[in-house]
Amino acid sequence: MNDGRRYEEKVGFYGLDLYSMHSSREEVTRHLEKIDPPAARRAKKLYACFDQYISADEEKLDVRQYAEEHEMNEACHNEVLQVLKDMNRRYFEQIQKDSSIAQSDKIFYAKMNAKVVMGAEEYYGNMLKGRNQTWNIRDTHMVSMLEDLINHLEQTSNKPMKAVVWAHNSHLGDARATERSGTGKVNIGHLVREKWGLDKTYNIGFTTYTGSVTAANEWGEPPHFFKVTPGMSGSVEQLFHQVTTIPQTPSNFMLVMRSNTKEIQPDKQLNQMLSSKQRLERAIGVIYRPQTERWSHYFNTDLPRQFDTVIHLDTTRALLPLEFTPQWKKGADEMDETYPFGE
Repeated sequence: MNDGRRYEEKVGFYGLDLYSMHSSREEVTRHLEKIDPPAARRAKKLYACFDQYISADEEKLDVRQYAEEHEMNEACHNEVLQVLKDMNRRYFEQIQKDSSIAQSDKIFYAKMNAKVVMGAEEYYGNMLKGRNQTWNIRDTHMVSMLEDLINHLEQTSNKPMKAVVWAHNSHLGDARATERSGTGKVNIGHLVREKWGLDKTYNIGFTTYTGSVTAANEWGEPPHFFKVTPGMSGSVEQLFHQVTTIPQTPSNFMLVMRSNTKEIQPDKQLNQMLSSKQRLERAIGVIYRPQTERWSHYFNTDLPRQFDTVIHLDTTRALLPLEFTPQWKKGADEMDETYPFGE
């Protein structure tokens, strides 16, 4: 869809997460080497602070060691903050000098990579404080990245911008409508609604009853092919599946629970029914653990408050990986010898 469009008219695709610390460090220094070699050397020296926590054989950050050091002396916090401040200064200088999108995007890209390093440093530095702390750091970081991106595009184009954020249900549905709010968790859906308001945001969730999924057993492991366990009793997935068993009811459908337009209005009676009691909802992300599914993937929710629209796909099929690993092939073969090519 971008072919033939002028640069400033192209639709952009951007990442918001903070798991690319090492590659983002390289992007920052690579950019500086082109425009200011001494600054690149300074950035490399500051980023070298992490080297003592990286194993030579695996080139991975020793998270536990780094978190322990961070609790005592903030480890590399000041170093990455200094690089980010420098990149912010360069960005604003560039905008004042030449606000054309093509030129500004280059320094903006480098600045945002510096922000990723800053977010990752905070995330890994707080790993010992519990999952709620790191979850909030991560989702707050992603919303901050989104805000910077929108501000940049609006400033360089002189027109309002729209963004579509693609993430798992647990990130996009408003956390305040789920049991996770009781533990102090925030998420993108919650923070975006607070920042831009209901009239300028719209949360869409997806549910499925069964099928298959591509995921891993643990972080960093290769993708596996999993059969999705049918939705649990008392879950929205089971409720929606029961609806699909009614004659002449489609297996895939969409429920609108809040609308910003007069043309489409939600069913108030349906909303009241769904909000009459909290139901379990399943969230499958990068990790899937069928053996502990209730505790690993389900949480209670008030669905109409969590999402504005829900799209239910009763049976889903696993996303095809870019590389068919032995683990993925084995799982797919066990489920259906013709998958994914059969009908």
